[in-house]
Amino acid sequence: MSNEISINISHFKGITRNMKTTMNQVDCKVDTNESFDKTNLAPFTENLEVLIELISTLDEYKALFDRDIDILNSVGESLQEKDEQLATSTPQAGGNQPLRA
Repeated sequence: MSNEISINISHFKGITRNMKTTMNQVDCKVDTNESFDKTNLAPFTENLEVLIELISTLDEYKALFDRDIDILNSVGESLQEKDEQLATSTPQAGGNQPLRA
């Protein structure tokens, strides 16, 4: 069992950056102002309404996920700072050492 707890901040940020990039690639090409010009059949218009609601919900989810990633980044940076503070406050031989990114 290891006596060291640390975070590899460059690896951590790479993962969160990849999450953000992947999330931003999820995109629906349907405009939420779409309508049918040539039909008013209920199954088609109802499906379009459901699709528009789904797109709106997906956009809300993406915004929440984006905020969660920002929070994860903040927590990771706080962990790294705490790691460095602990390493410099215990100058024992073989004691905690700050992780170098």
